[in-house]
Amino acid sequence: MRQIEQAGKVLAKVMADLTGLKNQGKLYEGIEQAEQSLRDELNLSIENLTGIRLDQLIHALMEKEHMFAENFEQLADLLVEVAEGYQQQGSLEKSKALYQRALVLYEYVDEAGSAFSFNRHSKMQKIKELL
Repeated sequence: MRQIEQAGKVLAKVMADLTGLKNQGKLYEGIEQAEQSLRDELNLSIENLTGIRLDQLIHALMEKEHMFAENFEQLADLLVEVAEGYQQQGSLEKSKALYQRALVLYEYVDEAGSAFSFNRHSKMQKIKELL
């Protein structure tokens, strides 16, 4: 349980840092810092995530030592933020790949979870419209 909470705290901090830098107009720095933090703290890489086939994403993340299904929605939120950043920079392929992975994560949480979330469904609908 402690590891799940720790991963959640890391993802929350990465998201806060990214959002803060993005709001300061330092989008590129925010994405770089998010990438570095994910690598250092969770042994994850956005580049590696985009290289995983969509149908293998959940399985690949479940095998990660520091990633837990309980944190998938937070990770999806982070991927959406980074995807929006790449979209603003004109990196549409990277953006699309991240949106697709975020959608897979949201759908997994939606199917595996016992609680319905209007917020999550709204996020999923927004991604579907973007794709």
